[in-house]
Amino acid sequence: MAVVARQLKDGRTHYYAVVTVGGIRRWIDVGFDQPRLAKQREAELMTKARRRELAVARDMKFEVLVQQYLANGTHHLRPQSITTYQNRLDTHLLPFFKGKRVRAQIDPLLIGSWMSWEKSKGTSDKTIKRCLVTLSAVLSYAVAINLITDNPVSRVKAPKVTDGGVDYTLSEAQTAALIANTPKSQRPLMMFFCYTGCRPSEASELRWGDINHRDRLVIIRRTATASGTNATKNSKIRTVPVVPELMDAIRQQMKVVPHGKNDLVFPTVGGQRHQMQRWARDVLRPSLNRAGLAVPEGSDRNYLTRKSFITQMLTGGRVRLDS
Repeated sequence: MAVVARQLKDGRTHYYAVVTVGGIRRWIDVGFDQPRLAKQREAELMTKARRRELAVARDMKFEVLVQQYLANGTHHLRPQSITTYQNRLDTHLLPFFKGKRVRAQIDPLLIGSWMSWEKSKGTSDKTIKRCLVTLSAVLSYAVAINLITDNPVSRVKAPKVTDGGVDYTLSEAQTAALIANTPKSQRPLMMFFCYTGCRPSEASELRWGDINHRDRLVIIRRTATASGTNATKNSKIRTVPVVPELMDAIRQQMKVVPHGKNDLVFPTVGGQRHQMQRWARDVLRPSLNRAGLAVPEGSDRNYLTRKSFITQMLTGGRVRLDS
């Protein structure tokens, strides 16, 4: 047995006693005591474990477990990951599992029924697999607080996901054709993707105050999320050099959109941030078709430009910076 301390988001330290009972490892909630008192509590629990007198946590509904998990079980996650988990829970998991008792009802059979339900709605295997990751995280927390003895997701076979064109990239000529066949109003954003390799969430959140016109630099400070703005993926600010033709396109963009320090560089017609999945559907894919680029299924998305940029940089392609 051992005492494990976990730092919560509110700054408090929560203690758990980890004990193996009947071959099953359980995490017993010790509370917010001081380490010395936690050790005393550990000794008491050890005695109870030998006598098999450890209390079993009361069952709870899935939505209650989710609330506890988001409050106390996500301290190790980045804010962007927490937002992603919250979106998956709200959109895919809670509508099905709400009202279900975690210990009494959530098992591999029920999880399989949820997967079938999602597929009947047209949800992709990739989305189902990602939601299983989130469900597994929530149920792992249930194991940690001694609500259940094992994670039922571990006994579920996740759908096999194949990205047919995941390794497909565009050549220099194909990149030029894609840009030329992009609608004029969307061409600056397409050029930004192709010539910087930025993530979609970074481009949609770019502000005019992030652009250094004199030195031809773009500063990537933040990413867009469904509920607001977060730091970059690795929480670091980075500077991206800009080729002259992209800088020219950015200057032209200033003539058609508000360009205050905090205004978006690439807003929608209504002045809002682009929903990049919708942008990929409405702009990127049609532009690829007009350019005659038969991109394999799985590649006609925003990350195609990011992968192509990296490949062209490594091979000394057209996107190299001119002095």
